[in-house]
Amino acid sequence: MGVDLTLFLFYTNCACFSLTALDCCRRDKLFDKIVDIEEKVGRNVPKDFHTWGEKNIDENPYGSNTNYVTVKDLSIVHEDISDNCINRAIWAFLSQLPEDMKIALYWH
Repeated sequence: MGVDLTLFLFYTNCACFSLTALDCCRRDKLFDKIVDIEEKVGRNVPKDFHTWGEKNIDENPYGSNTNYVTVKDLSIVHEDISDNCINRAIWAFLSQLPEDMKIALYWH
């Protein structure tokens, strides 16, 4: 069993919910780099942060707080996505968003 990562985009930077979920494909090098970014600049999502189905995701299944980073923070991992078409598509999508858009990192 491995750890999966879903990126939940904040609907707006002041909203407390997400309508967009992007499921990353497991890649150790990519996930290691995202963990490093999260440890350096990640901030806790608001306590009532939820998805379109009203599922609260302020805490992950492992009991840790869900953190968020910005599009700009994640832009530095572009070289670690070249071996997977799904992750390349996700980063292509992210590259079109405002740099200050918040993205929750939901590890599950």
